[in-house]
Amino acid sequence: MRISTLALLMASCEYEAPINDNPLSAPPLLNSIEGSVVFTGGDDTPLGPTYINAYDANNPGPPAGTGAPVTFSSVPAGAYSGIDAGLRTADYGLSQMPNGEYIVNALMDVDGNFNPFVSVLAGATCGDWVGTYLDDLGGTPATVPLQGGVLRSGVTVFVAQPVPTQRPAFEYVSDTTISLGETTTNPIPRTFRLGATTINTAFSPEQPLFLGPSCPVFGKAVGCETTGFCPCDPAIFSPASPTFEPCPTAIYLQINDLDQDGEADPYPAPLQAANGLLDIWPRVFLEFVGAPLGTFQFDGQILPERWVSEAFPLAAEIGGAALYGQPPSAVAPIGTPVPVNDLNVTFLPVFLHYHAGGVDGVDANGPFDVVNLLAGGSADLVPQGAWATTMISFTGQTWTVPNEISQLNLPGIDGFDPLTQGGAVVIAP
Repeated sequence: MRISTLALLMASCEYEAPINDNPLSAPPLLNSIEGSVVFTGGDDTPLGPTYINAYDANNPGPPAGTGAPVTFSSVPAGAYSGIDAGLRTADYGLSQMPNGEYIVNALMDVDGNFNPFVSVLAGATCGDWVGTYLDDLGGTPATVPLQGGVLRSGVTVFVAQPVPTQRPAFEYVSDTTISLGETTTNPIPRTFRLGATTINTAFSPEQPLFLGPSCPVFGKAVGCETTGFCPCDPAIFSPASPTFEPCPTAIYLQINDLDQDGEADPYPAPLQAANGLLDIWPRVFLEFVGAPLGTFQFDGQILPERWVSEAFPLAAEIGGAALYGQPPSAVAPIGTPVPVNDLNVTFLPVFLHYHAGGVDGVDANGPFDVVNLLAGGSADLVPQGAWATTMISFTGQTWTVPNEISQLNLPGIDGFDPLTQGGAVVIAP
């Protein structure tokens, strides 16, 4: 299955930004956008507040990228007009935007549990609706150029896609301590396991947060705990099944075959592809969250110093299969998303260090150095301690652990343990 238009549209739903969480701030904010948001859900679909957001086209949100919105505005549910030809419309505006080129997206929060300022609430959940500004009715997302203090009017955003999946809420279900010394002296891959989980807590009596239940493992498959992933029981996704549960939490595993040649695609970034890694969802990023590292100035912005790495689903299992002459399809299906309860990811000791003196490259997070321990980089440079894990689904929905549920000591409801959201990957010497 190719990354669909839905996946691109659902990039609109993530105000949480695991790799780049710094909105543009320095250039004069002179431009504006105004237009209409059009909801195509029909007259029997409940409305919710709609959030219109603009991404820098060079730094889009998940799944196309890892950016955060430059700005956003909201449209109350009551602002929509009466239904006309199956459509309801409302006006919106975005202001104080620097010069640039933008992607304009929308999220309708039908269930009322969205908050752009709290990571565990800052994403589309199952049953919400999403959309984007299109350059034609064929469904091609378009960009909006702004330059020199203009007001760009007539930018229509169609909210036309219901969100069929839940956010990929997870917990750690294995030891997550990684020794850097072992990763460079011993060729055995260092893996850890992530498991889909139910989230049931509340920020207040008026603001509950329930995601789930987590999908059960299919028949408690024999050997499931010794393989790279455990598939969900498909009955939970079938309305005809007595065990049907709408919108379970699951991890959607997908080995991409975008050219549809029957072969797994290489990872789209050259460094990862050179290491034999494949293009597999979810993306799993690690970021150091220990002691603050300071800030630096770049291109008129104040940015945080950061250390970021990545872990790769099924990399160890696919590599092991290759040693015996077996293709990736011997490990998992290719080209279609498979909901799984838990999943192995393999840590690769390659890091991006964003700081003022970075000389190896530059992106939306600023200049960076590549610290590649597999190529002789110094492990002494890598900060030790807690690293957060962010999972990005092929739909663009994300989840990060640790998060506010444990940090704010929120309550556990119906057996939910908030401490499961407080773990971290620990990088040790």
